[in-house]
Amino acid sequence: MKFVANDAEVKRPGIVAVEDGIEEGQLVAVVEETHGKPLAIGTALLSTEAMRAAPGGKAVRTLHWVGDKEWTRE
Repeated sequence: MKFVANDAEVKRPGIVAVEDGIEEGQLVAVVEETHGKPLAIGTALLSTEAMRAAPGGKAVRTLHWVGDKEWTRE
């Protein structure tokens, strides 16, 4: 969680669930598992099937995350 909140890309080993129907290049939400709170918005680097099959590597390119200037903008 702390890495995502500091502009890190989301790597496959950190993903515990992937929704059906995600396509490469699609905007996705990165949600914290325990409380279901959004942590970041990013671009999927892999489809649902590819994320589920990948043993490692980058899965989501983070665009905005909790605490960045756009996330907290009013």
